[in-house]
Amino acid sequence: MRLRWLSLLPLFVAATCTAKDAARSLCEPGTEIFCRCRGGTPGTKLCNEAGESFSECRLGDGECTEIPDPSGGEQATSGVGGASATVGTGGASACIHDLCEPGPALELGCDPCTIDLCTSADPFCCDLLKSQEGKWDEMCVTEAINLCGLQCDAPSTTTTSSSASSSSGGPQCFTVDYLIPGDLVISEFMNDSSSIPDTQGEWFEVYNTQKDCIDLQGVVIESANDPKPHAITTSTIVLPNSYAVLCKDKATMASIGVTCAYSFGAAINLGNSSDTINLRAGSVLVDGVTYTSTFIHPVGASRSLDPSQLDHKLNDSEFSWCESFSYISGSSGDRGTPAMPNDPCN
Repeated sequence: MRLRWLSLLPLFVAATCTAKDAARSLCEPGTEIFCRCRGGTPGTKLCNEAGESFSECRLGDGECTEIPDPSGGEQATSGVGGASATVGTGGASACIHDLCEPGPALELGCDPCTIDLCTSADPFCCDLLKSQEGKWDEMCVTEAINLCGLQCDAPSTTTTSSSASSSSGGPQCFTVDYLIPGDLVISEFMNDSSSIPDTQGEWFEVYNTQKDCIDLQGVVIESANDPKPHAITTSTIVLPNSYAVLCKDKATMASIGVTCAYSFGAAINLGNSSDTINLRAGSVLVDGVTYTSTFIHPVGASRSLDPSQLDHKLNDSEFSWCESFSYISGSSGDRGTPAMPNDPCN
């Protein structure tokens, strides 16, 4: 659930640097400042006991991947902190949209409020980095109202951030625009079923390593065995620290008691002896697995990643994989653990 500005305002006020020992102290021990986690979710940083540094950006249940300050740390803080601000390359150009309206991130300095807000409170609102594009979202509008005294009607409750995958008040999920290597791990795949024809029985499993859900819509599946990649066309949610199965045929998987999150049909065909499976988010390779028949060549059993190797780099080695030995419930003898934790490799 997203925190609102009013609950975070005291954090900004409290997080002032100590002047008497600036050479040693960065902040007042125990105070917190605002930060944004990847996907736009707000978090906090805690000043350590020595006052020398802040902790990693954290949500309520642990650390998150922080969005970097778009200024690279070169712009002075202003407004809340009491220091004077310097307007960088933003200049005094007109803002591309009204500050009361959600929309694309605003250029720093296009309005005095952007200086107060984006340099000391919420850089996400003016984050124009191509690698981590921010948004002037509803939270930015609320912050502008409270910090700058901006006169607006109540901001819309409709989420516009590209990190949101639900239009009906559902969870805020990472989307294809926010994925980085390792967010998803290919953890198991059936490339040569014996009880079901390959045209229906091929599948692979992905694991979400994050504490936020991930929507796979727009993620591209590549197979070295196929001339064209396949982009996932529908919203497909993978819950935090959970598995999801992507398969050829949902009905076939359902007949053996397995829920398939997405069906790629005939677009992807896994080679029986060797292949490469890649998951891409735009130009980012989120995870990829290459297999051959040299190490193992199971028929009627999935290739299973050892649970101790559940990592996007560790799964590059064929020695991290083995044949599944648990039988799939409802199958005619195939082995695997689709959508469940894998059997450990002996």
